[in-house]
Amino acid sequence: PIGTNGRDYRDDLRELLDRAHNERGLTRYRLCKQMGIDSGTLSNVLAKRRHFSLDKLEQILGLLGFKLAFSPLPGGPKEIPE
Repeated sequence: PIGTNGRDYRDDLRELLDRAHNERGLTRYRLCKQMGIDSGTLSNVLAKRRHFSLDKLEQILGLLGFKLAFSPLPGGPKEIPE
């Protein structure tokens, strides 16, 4: 979901990919090869035209040294409209 500031997980993913490239030399091409996806798929996700499945998101995060985690929202649960 998109947060109130217009960011979503793809913005954070782009920053993690840039950091991995700068610190470890990990290219997006090599990451795509390791994940078994087309580089166009990654480009479309980062351009916010597509989403990763949870499985693929967990896989890419693992390759980057992170894991998917959930945390409570400030102020508790949100009202669900009927």
